[in-house]
Amino acid sequence: MRDYLTDGKIKGDIKPYNAADSNAYIANETHDKLRLSQKTLRRGVFINLALKEADIEECDFSYSMFINCYFRGAKFRGCNFTGCKFYECNFRSASFVDCKLLYTKWKETFIKKDVVLANLPSYPNVAQELLINLRMNATSVGEYDDARAYLYESESLSRSHLKKIISRYSDYYKKYTLWDRIRALFTLGGSYVERFFWGYGEKPGTLLISAGVIISIFAAIYLIKSPSLFGINNADPDILNALFEAEKFSMLVFAGNLPKSISQEHYLSLSTLMTVESLFGLVFIAFLAASLHRKISTRKD
Repeated sequence: MRDYLTDGKIKGDIKPYNAADSNAYIANETHDKLRLSQKTLRRGVFINLALKEADIEECDFSYSMFINCYFRGAKFRGCNFTGCKFYECNFRSASFVDCKLLYTKWKETFIKKDVVLANLPSYPNVAQELLINLRMNATSVGEYDDARAYLYESESLSRSHLKKIISRYSDYYKKYTLWDRIRALFTLGGSYVERFFWGYGEKPGTLLISAGVIISIFAAIYLIKSPSLFGINNADPDILNALFEAEKFSMLVFAGNLPKSISQEHYLSLSTLMTVESLFGLVFIAFLAASLHRKISTRKD
């Protein structure tokens, strides 16, 4: 045990009848199915503590540190964990009900997302900070689905916070200046673009759908701007064929294959649009590579 963790702290005991009030360290103890209620154990250090299937109610653990602790199946109700740090702990099958998790830090700790999401702080910015840390923690223990869920929830809370800044939702948000609100508006727009364009990099399928939408939009513009290129000026135009040809034309441009066989008139008319779409295609390839790399690197083997 490192001395700096226990410096200035007394040797404590987790048992109900003589649990130390605060500023204690408790190490290398096992108490399965322990029942603990209304105890104050603030600023404590808990090392190698095993409380399997414990029932802990309305206890104050604020600003404590938990290292390599085992809480599988434990029940925490109305407990205060404000400012706590958890390192290499196991909360599998544990439950939290009405617990305070403000400003907590988690590292290499097993805990399911549903347990945490049910106890998020009410302040969006504080909750977002917690979710960012939990996402890193989930990644460190291989819980990649949970990490994605934390990301989506974090972005949702971020948008909620930004909307409140823009609308000056309450007295708390009146401290933000006009410039802050303008920046929040642009940040909010960027968040929505990321969400719908490529799912924050977690959904390659969403990115493919976005590419299809972009190709179709440009195809429609090409068709409107140069209908004769796709046979619309004929006496008996085939609309379906024209749509198909416009989509194929747009897909080739998106893939970076700028057509050279079209007439000079059509080329000059569409050159700017084709350049823009080909740039979209290059961006798409970069985003797809990043998204696939993230997906593969977090794959469960």
